Amino acid sequence: MDTTLDHGGTTTENPTDADIARIMEGPRDNDFFLSLYRGEDDFMEVMIDAGELWVETEVEGRFVQARSHLDESTVKAMLVSFRDGTENWRDLALWKEPEPAKKTRPMDGPVPVIVGLSLLVPVCIGLALFTGKAGWVVVLFALALPGVIAAAAVFKLAEVKRASSWKKASGRVVRSELVTQTRQDKEVRVPRIEYEYAVGFHKFVGKRVNFAELIAGAQAKEALARYPVGTGTPVYYNPEKPDESVIERELPPFVHAVWGLVAVMTAAILFGAWWFLVR
Repeated sequence: MDTTLDHGGTTTENPTDADIARIMEGPRDNDFFLSLYRGEDDFMEVMIDAGELWVETEVEGRFVQARSHLDESTVKAMLVSFRDGTENWRDLALWKEPEPAKKTRPMDGPVPVIVGLSLLVPVCIGLALFTGKAGWVVVLFALALPGVIAAAAVFKLAEVKRASSWKKASGRVVRSELVTQTRQDKEVRVPRIEYEYAVGFHKFVGKRVNFAELIAGAQAKEALARYPVGTGTPVYYNPEKPDESVIERELPPFVHAVWGLVAVMTAAILFGAWWFLVR
């Protein structure tokens, strides 16, 4: 059976024991990632997670992950066994299917903020009609801004949830640079990161790093530093639409900080309403 080993943008057909040992014994940082394909559908992948070696594999449509501690020699033995088509790799670790995503309780996460903003709309309209003060209409329009921000964040969270079931492929960064774009009649420098990946016998080029839009500044520099040209990286793609992909499924920390911003803006608007219209 033909096998293929992908690592760091390099593909090795029918890798030998020496090929596997060379990669496993080489330098490994947090971006270390290799894929061993067997036939058309079966694969085994090795990466670094929280500083430890992590292995997951899919055989005959069943996806499992190694849940026990793995050292270098054990992983090499797994890869050799998997390449040779034997079942010995199964005995070298405790394997489990991924745990199903935990259901979010109704009042977890952003739900209280969204519910609160929604309830303020009829309250402001009612107060405007009851008191005859047009200022409550101004308050309603002011609340639209944090409402729009919150809605955008919810949309991003929905995209992340949808991508939790996407499949993973091995990719390679082919472009990583700052480019000039015109936004609102102004020229700005933004990062452009592109990567190639294969799904079956088809190759695709992805341009999206994560579900947040990359902007200029420190975030752009950090992204370009993480993904220089030639870097191997896992790619998460939509199995129903393989050309839809990201290389980071988690949202950047600044997106989660939006909820604090929404809460502060809403509190400031309500305080202003109390100060000018109530007291």
